[in-house]
Amino acid sequence: MDWIYKMGDKVAEVGNAASDKAKTIAEVAKLNGKIRTAEQDVHKVYTLIGKEMYDTRLDAEAKHDFTDDYQEIEEKLKEMEVYRDAVCAMKGNSKCPVCGAEVEKDSGFCKKCGAKMEQL
Repeated sequence: MDWIYKMGDKVAEVGNAASDKAKTIAEVAKLNGKIRTAEQDVHKVYTLIGKEMYDTRLDAEAKHDFTDDYQEIEEKLKEMEVYRDAVCAMKGNSKCPVCGAEVEKDSGFCKKCGAKMEQL
């Protein structure tokens, strides 16, 4: 009869592990969505800057200060990096110290640049 309780405990353990994995997958998907939104925002600002630069070229009198636009881009890029770091950590991976690429936890070398990875 004891084996039935052990079997029940094992089933519960597997169920909890599956639930945790599903939560992680959902959280990664949510962060990836935030990354895509930030990328779209950056693209919109790039487009605005390009149009303003073109218009300025046509009209020598028109001047546009892009400082706020550049600052918005920098903020979005930092935001995307935070999200990417969180996704990397959720997957249990690390970042290459040389190029910043995501490296699987058991890899000895970075797939992107070939740098040797320090094993923790």
